[in-house]
Amino acid sequence: MVMAVDENACHPNVAGPSDLRKGHGKRECPKVGSPEREEKQRRAGDIVLTGPQTSPRKGYGQKVPADLAMVKEVDPLPWYSMADLDVGMRLGSGKFGSVYVARDRRSGFLFALKVLHKSQLIKHKVEHQLRREIEIQAHLKHVNILNLFSYFYDSDRVYLMLELAPGGELYSLLQQRQRFSEARSAWYFKQMVEAVMYCHSKHIIHRDIKPENILIGLKDTLKIADFGWAVHAPSSRRETFCGTLDYLPPEMVKNAKYHSRVDVWGLGVLLYEFLVGKPPFEDKHGGQEETCKKIKKSSVQFPNFISREAKDLIRKLLAKNHAERPSLLEALNHPWVKMNCDGHAEMLQKHYGGYLPSK
Repeated sequence: MVMAVDENACHPNVAGPSDLRKGHGKRECPKVGSPEREEKQRRAGDIVLTGPQTSPRKGYGQKVPADLAMVKEVDPLPWYSMADLDVGMRLGSGKFGSVYVARDRRSGFLFALKVLHKSQLIKHKVEHQLRREIEIQAHLKHVNILNLFSYFYDSDRVYLMLELAPGGELYSLLQQRQRFSEARSAWYFKQMVEAVMYCHSKHIIHRDIKPENILIGLKDTLKIADFGWAVHAPSSRRETFCGTLDYLPPEMVKNAKYHSRVDVWGLGVLLYEFLVGKPPFEDKHGGQEETCKKIKKSSVQFPNFISREAKDLIRKLLAKNHAERPSLLEALNHPWVKMNCDGHAEMLQKHYGGYLPSK
């Protein structure tokens, strides 16, 4: 097999760059070609990867599940190389590389292959951040977290083997619909709260919850996909200023110490954006200083169409004092969530996707 991999750089997100609030175009990767086409690719500056049509290693003797994220324990995968994979259409590209559809030749299992260029990672000094992201995501197994199956690398690139999310970025769907109904918002919010609760149970603070970092997986299940700013913090107290400005909590804007309740704030901003279509403290002129002032001092303003119960939950999640914010369990048990989700799970799943807990 011969495949040309684009040298365009890409952000280490499964669906492409998280810093660009837009969808991603799609185009076909070059197909297997003749020696003449291979030479043409080399002259054009493309990197050509070659490998045998079949892997020298033996395949698995077990059936691969349709969605490994649903399996509690997954056998560790053996070491891979490009010779073990068939690579197809490019799904997205950005700052550090590109993302492709790929298939394991031994088992036929389909996944997303994120190809990151070491030169770009070193240039932007994010090697440590990538190592931390891989270490964290590889140890998280939850239905609402994108599964990192395995990774490998060569002299020029790092390859991440990730769960496919055929629905793309949640942000693209939000842009398309402008805002979500309260029923859809509650169902999506519930999935994200459960995912963040799981992270916190593993002493992981995410620190960058936003629609661009959420993908739509199989059966329209939401998946947290980007752990670039996540951190393992057993002490729960951090000082690093990071994340996306519109989603930063007051304590981070003030450069004060913070703990896992920053994610409660992030979920509050997320819920507001679900319902309204934009973050609550966004400055219409795009001024960072004005946004920071609003985060620290301004109260949340709601359109008339937001229900009283939804306003109550958002105000509690966006309490300026982190000690006054509810726990994630309290958020799940809020009357607005229960009113929209309790007793309606099968109907919500039918309309908006997701998995129901097994009885």
